[in-house]
Amino acid sequence: MEIDYHCFYCGTCANVCPKMAIELLDSGVVEINMDCEQHIHNEKRCGICIKACPVGAIHGL
Repeated sequence: MEIDYHCFYCGTCANVCPKMAIELLDSGVVEINMDCEQHIHNEKRCGICIKACPVGAIHGL
């Protein structure tokens, strides 16, 4: 999964993630950790973050 240049670091994806697998770093980077990958495989790709992103910046599920 990746986050493209449209991301403006609003934090919506991190707030809606049921596994708390998305983190906003102080450096202005959005980091997606391994809990997301495990959730994708176990739960058949939930996609909550993709649906919640106001600018459609999340891709790859």
